[in-house]
Amino acid sequence: MQKYLLYFVVFIFCVLSLRAQETDSLINLLPKQEGETKAKTLNKIGWSLRNSEPREALKYIQEAIDISTKNNFSYELTKSYSFIGVLYRNMGVYTQALENYQNSVDLAMDFGYEDQLGYAYNNFANLYLYQEKPELSVQYLQMVLPIASKLKNEDLLGYAYQNLGRSYLLLNKFDSARFFLEKTLELREQASDFEKIGVTYKYLGDVELEKNSYSKAMEYYKLAQKYSNFEADKDLYSDYCNQLSILYLEKDMLDSALHYATISLNVARVVRSNLRTMRSCEQLAQVFSSLKDYQRAYSYEQLVNNYKDSLYSEQVSKQIASIEFSKEQLKKQSEIELLQRDLRIEELYKKRITFISAFLVILILIGFVALVLFNRNRKKMNRINNQLTQTNQLIEEKNKALKEQSVELEVQANNLQNINNLLEIQYKILEDRQTFITDSINYASRIQKALMPSDDTLGAIFSDFFVLNIPRDIVSGDFYWVYQHQEYIYLAVADSTGHGVSGSFMSVLSISLLNEIINMDSIHQQNLGNILNLLRSKLKSSLGQKSIADNKDGLDISLVKIYKKEFKLEFSGAHNDAYLISGRNIEIIDSQRMPVAISRNEEPFVSTTKTFSAGDKLYLSTDGFQDQVGGVKGRKYFKSAYRDFLVSISVHPLETQKQKLNQELKLWQADKFKQIDDILVLGVQL
Repeated sequence: MQKYLLYFVVFIFCVLSLRAQETDSLINLLPKQEGETKAKTLNKIGWSLRNSEPREALKYIQEAIDISTKNNFSYELTKSYSFIGVLYRNMGVYTQALENYQNSVDLAMDFGYEDQLGYAYNNFANLYLYQEKPELSVQYLQMVLPIASKLKNEDLLGYAYQNLGRSYLLLNKFDSARFFLEKTLELREQASDFEKIGVTYKYLGDVELEKNSYSKAMEYYKLAQKYSNFEADKDLYSDYCNQLSILYLEKDMLDSALHYATISLNVARVVRSNLRTMRSCEQLAQVFSSLKDYQRAYSYEQLVNNYKDSLYSEQVSKQIASIEFSKEQLKKQSEIELLQRDLRIEELYKKRITFISAFLVILILIGFVALVLFNRNRKKMNRINNQLTQTNQLIEEKNKALKEQSVELEVQANNLQNINNLLEIQYKILEDRQTFITDSINYASRIQKALMPSDDTLGAIFSDFFVLNIPRDIVSGDFYWVYQHQEYIYLAVADSTGHGVSGSFMSVLSISLLNEIINMDSIHQQNLGNILNLLRSKLKSSLGQKSIADNKDGLDISLVKIYKKEFKLEFSGAHNDAYLISGRNIEIIDSQRMPVAISRNEEPFVSTTKTFSAGDKLYLSTDGFQDQVGGVKGRKYFKSAYRDFLVSISVHPLETQKQKLNQELKLWQADKFKQIDDILVLGVQL
């Protein structure tokens, strides 16, 4: 146990050093900034430290509040109150968290900041989850969803879905919890937000753990560890270790349960999170009880009770009740305002009736005077009356027409509703078809991978190797192939025509033909050029290619034959060169500039023989990496840069080279350039 604690101390030291380097750039900017720019930077620094050093983060957020208050930077002030509320929540000071959340809500409503209002409601919901009040959390999240949808704010929508998943988990509604967490995962995968993806996987693991699905829970926890940045989010790391301890305790693996519960407690104390500390102590009490160390179990139970008194105190409950009372008061105030508005409308209506009545009286008086004064002109008056009658009839006709229009509008509204219902049904059908198609393609991907050699197969042949295989879509047109003979090793990397499903069909056909050819009698006495000629012939026959006007589907390929008893290899290729690196020197083994397919410049394939030394490295690849668009100007990576990069990393073990190639690709794409082609690189040590 002392050894584990020593490892933990070293780990925390490294984490703190790395985190300090990440925030230094922002902190160094502060002396050069002023006004709103400085307030924004202070908020960013505080937010970046929220889950690792919340008390240090408080200083930066408080300074941002002072600057924004003095200069009336209302938007940054709204964010600062929201951020500082999160900090107090992380530390378990819920009364302060509630007060600052309320300040954020008030400012957001006063200035009409709808996005900040949504985040504030989400913060209230999250706090109620920490207080284990999921029903209240759901109420606030139902106010977040329309705001996020209106603003098309997928980050806010992701938070709302995730907290709904957590709420339903506390309510033991596992299907609902999983539904909302999977919607969260979909949004965050679309945004490539890896740290938040890790958090979502952790909560999916919690769902499976509550369902006693331990193996599935462990799968999700491993994914959480893969994607999460525990250096920046120690609060999550403490929670993650505590959940692992619960899992191992359920599986009666007491040493592992004690190990992870101890790490969880130590991390919680580093970040001074009362909630995480309480839950870690609670878990340690359970572990020591299972170990029959009842004295230590009792001491941790005492700590749990102390933390519960502060986290779920009467003061916090009263403040929560006060906020709920304020919501009810606001609702009643709205009802009173509506009632007053109705009274004003009624008063205006009465005034209007009085005015009309007075007007009618005047009309009657005028009519009476007119009758007295114009008694002799009754015919004229009769004519006027007839005109009035006609006018009334016209009004009635117009009223009738208006009623008919109203009915027609109602029919149109019903038709629109029917259309909407039909569209919803069609959307569901399309969604189901999309799911079916995606599942089918995923299944096809598994079949395609099964046809290619496994890492175990390559590991049995080569002392060191790597395969970097990144399809543009789920399935790929790129493939690699290996065959071991008593005297030779055959190795191929190929790029089939097309991408996705069409490319994968070509790759499956090509692998089948290579397997058929390599098992033919006397084929090992043939040179590689003849093998490619035979492969081209069989492809043309399979695809029905008889003239240049037919389809030109085929493949580019690098094919190598390694002689086991001699330090030499034979190469033949179509559009795909091979690279042989010895020390820091690279030798390019050129391919022929024609595909394995029908083409205008169709010639026989030939082979080339090269010698090598033990430890030299051979690289075969398709053109996906070198053609990838990226960088500052959005241009291709290019073949020369690709070769230079291979030389620069060739001194490292091949698995490390794979990691560096992957890192270089991500840096080149810079999160703004999509992958344009399948990517495949195979490296082996000779």
